[in-house]
Amino acid sequence: MKGVTGTPTVGAVAKLLRDARKARKITLRQMEAILGVTYSHLCRIERGDRKLPVELIDPWCAALGINRLDVRVMLLGEDLSAADVRELALAMVRRLDEAAAQAGVAPLDARTDLLLDLIPPRDRKAIAKRLLAV
Repeated sequence: MKGVTGTPTVGAVAKLLRDARKARKITLRQMEAILGVTYSHLCRIERGDRKLPVELIDPWCAALGINRLDVRVMLLGEDLSAADVRELALAMVRRLDEAAAQAGVAPLDARTDLLLDLIPPRDRKAIAKRLLAV
């Protein structure tokens, strides 16, 4: 099951949060003040003993400079809303455009090529339907 305490998904999110916090040299006590969550609860989330509550995803990611959609995808997977899927697609397009500009490639060509490389052929139809439904 996705998002269950102790699963690889929760552990991966915990590691991402912990590594990002340490990279920014922010202590758990500082996070406690930023998020209004107890130190012990933060410790349990970062150890992967507790799932990151959905209502803390945005403020936690904002405090650490992490893309909130990356975390939402990791935790929620198939439970993403249509708005989240749309926002994720737009964020991917922005990232692709930035990479294309740095590489001197036409943005549309870079988007198409990279998206086709990222999406397994068997999943392309389902993803296209879901994006078009947004």
